[in-house]
Formats: sequence, C-alpha cells, structure tokens
Amino acid sequence: MPDASDSRRGSSWEWVKRLGLLVAILASIAAVITLWLQVKTKAPATQVQILSLERLTTPPELPGLITQVTYKGRSLADLWKLRVRFLNNGDVTLLTEGPRQNVLRGGLDLSFPSSTRVIQLTPEAAHFPHTLSDAGSTLRLTFSQWRVGESADYTIWLGSSSRLSSAPVPSVATRNIVDGEARIVDLTSGLIAGPTAVLDLLPQPIPSAGRLLGGIFAGVFVIASLFVLFGAPIEFVRVRFWRSKWQGAFNEWIDTLPKARLFHRIEYLKKNPSSLPTEEWKGFEGPKFPVESLSFETWSDLIIGLLLSSMTLFASGALMALVFRT
Repeated sequence: MPDASDSRRGSSWEWVKRLGLLVAILASIAAVITLWLQVKTKAPATQVQILSLERLTTPPELPGLITQVTYKGRSLADLWKLRVRFLNNGDVTLLTEGPRQNVLRGGLDLSFPSSTRVIQLTPEAAHFPHTLSDAGSTLRLTFSQWRVGESADYTIWLGSSSRLSSAPVPSVATRNIVDGEARIVDLTSGLIAGPTAVLDLLPQPIPSAGRLLGGIFAGVFVIASLFVLFGAPIEFVRVRFWRSKWQGAFNEWIDTLPKARLFHRIEYLKKNPSSLPTEEWKGFEGPKFPVESLSFETWSDLIIGLLLSSMTLFASGALMALVFRT
C-alpha cells in the first residue's frame, strides 16, 4: 500500500535524522574534551592514601584480662599499624631541584598526632627513587623526581604512651608543592581531607575528563528533560485543540485535492496532518497543524514522555552530584 510505504519511509527518515544528530553531538563533545585537555593548566598534586588502619592494643573482652605492650623496653598504651601509599596523581612530574622545580624543601612533610611516635617504617613497594624518614611523630618523603602515576607503599607502626581517642590519621604539615596540594585520603572510611571530589581518587587525566564529560552529558540531559516536561503538555493541548476544532474541516478539504497530487496518501494524511508539506496548506482555511513532527498526541504518549523525562532529570541530577561530590 502506498500509505504504509510512505509511513515507513517517513519513520525511517526520522530515525536517520535522530541518529545523525546524536553522532554530531557526540563528535562535538569529543572535540571539546580534546581541546580542553590540550589547553587546560596542568597542576601538580599528590595523595597520601591510607590503605588500612588497625589498632593492635585492643584486648579481647575477657573479664580480668590485662595486656601490656612494650617496644625496646618502652611501655606502649596504644599501638597502631597503618598501610600507606604515596601517589603522584597530578598532571606533571614533581621535581625538588633544577629550573623546573615545583616542590620546596626537598620533599613532603607529614605529621601524626603529637602524642604518637613512629616506631617502625617497613617499605612494601616502590616505583620511584625516594627516602622516607621519621622524626618523632613526623614523616619526611624526599626525592628528586617523582613522575605522574608513580607510587610507594609503606607499613607504618605508631606507638603512644597514652590511649588515643581516635585513629591517628596523618596530616600535611607544610605546603611544599608550588601551586599544587597534597591530600590525605582515608580509603578505610571513605574520608578525604579537604574538598577533594571522588573522581580525584583516580589517576589523571581521568578525573578531569570524567568531570567534564559527566557535566556535559548531565547538562544535555537536563535541558532535554526540561524541554519535554514543559513542551509535551503544551504540544498535547495544541494538538488536541486542533483535532477537536479543525480535523473535520481538514478531512473535507483534503478530500477535494487531486489524489495524484498527494500520491494517494489522503487517508494517511487525515491521521497524520503533520506529514502534509507546508506548501500544500495554502488552500486550507484553518490554521496549519501545530507541530511538524507529532510525538505526544495520546494520553499514553504524554504520560510515558513525562515519566521518562522525570526519570532522566532525576538521573542527571544524581550524575552531577556524583561527579562534583566532595
């Protein structure tokens, strides 16, 4: 049937246009991301990740049991074991000397609570030349060159002459990185010292690209969802009004047109007035059909469209909250 063939061709063409638009949007996004990654300012950054944190002086719950811990003849009221990773998660190599020096004082300084004392440092893995030394409750990581993505893992034993009320999480003692920062990330509890986004736990450039891509996609989805939420009811009312007032006149008018001129699509056009070319509306006394491409004509179309757009809007908000969460 000619009408069915025309319907299939129109539907196929609409899908082709939508696919082309999607490809164009994705290509534009990719181009923007590529350009942004090339021109964005590269920043130095490090993370001190706490991989595990264990208190070794917690006695079993047995009445009358008293435990005592000593180290080299010194009594310890509290003993902790930490596994720590030092990671260069920035965009540039960290240098402590030379014309491109971006780290002051030869390295990084960390400090534990003043009531604690580092009693043992045990290296586990190292991917760059460095030295980790301790002095009382402080640590000093010295190096000459620390490349992006390189890390070093240590087990740190901490003792205290008094029982601690909270876990001995280290802090950054000084700002040694020029125009950059070092952050403490407690992976055992999900706590991050400072306003670090969750994406920053990943190596560069994944956080930057992910934040940009997620923001773009979320923004596009938000705009599209709002367009449907506000546009669908308006389109539904306009189409319903036109159908109730002008459909009968349109059917009578289109019956007077030569069938050859409309390629024998009269019955199809009665059901789908939006498919009638603009130049063919000149003889009709009423207004043109209110939309070029009909999407929300029935109640089911409207309800489904509103539900899907609401879900998309909610998901977009959740995506933005996840991407930019600190």
